[in-house]
Amino acid sequence: TQSTWGTRRKMDRENVFKLSAKPPATILQRVLELKRAQNADNKSPQPRVTLMLSTGHTVSGWVIDISENDPRTNSYAHIALSTDDLDVVYLPVSMISGLIVHAMYNFAHNFAFGKQIRPPRAPVPTRLDLKKKMKNSATLASSAFNLPKSFTFDATWDSIAADNSEALYCLDTVLDATVEALQHLAADELAKDVIARKLDKVMFTVVGGTTSIDQVKLERDTLIVPTANVEPFSSLTRGALVAAIEACF
Repeated sequence: TQSTWGTRRKMDRENVFKLSAKPPATILQRVLELKRAQNADNKSPQPRVTLMLSTGHTVSGWVIDISENDPRTNSYAHIALSTDDLDVVYLPVSMISGLIVHAMYNFAHNFAFGKQIRPPRAPVPTRLDLKKKMKNSATLASSAFNLPKSFTFDATWDSIAADNSEALYCLDTVLDATVEALQHLAADELAKDVIARKLDKVMFTVVGGTTSIDQVKLERDTLIVPTANVEPFSSLTRGALVAAIEACF
């Protein structure tokens, strides 16, 4: 309906307005990561871009690859771009003075760089939904690791409003990544033994802004997982979050 369309456009606009200025090279790197994610699952969408060149020309299409000039400095040498006509353009990155990411409202969550931006039309759980999910997850983890019945998943609920859809979605996503990490660890007998001896609680600290994967830590018998980890909504960094949790054990 027109009302639904208007609400959706308002949310899309608000998400785009949350984005921060970044160097073109940083945005290009993220575009390439999205391309690699697309190659991996054949599902992840990739944004169309327009490169603005130092010559005054522009070229539009989809990034295929970016070559690294010096891995030590992570600087880029050349870019390959597929155009609408399926031509492939090869350019030195040094010629790029700026770029446009088209239909950014569909990709804002992938370019959030730590800010809380929910993917378009993604379902939002309620606080009650999440509490039930945590209880069920704790029961499954307790069984997998032979943990005591006192083992729980919890969150700093006072820090999250019931109508904060971004924070609720973020918490749900990080909860899934944490369960994924524990499931992976359950397959390792040594890790399983360590967790059985060390873990009594998983606490999700609901915070705003940008936090670091390094803030995932084990304090005594509690695994602390901040839910505003870098790109909590992005599959690109989900693996990094899982790895950080596994590294605690």
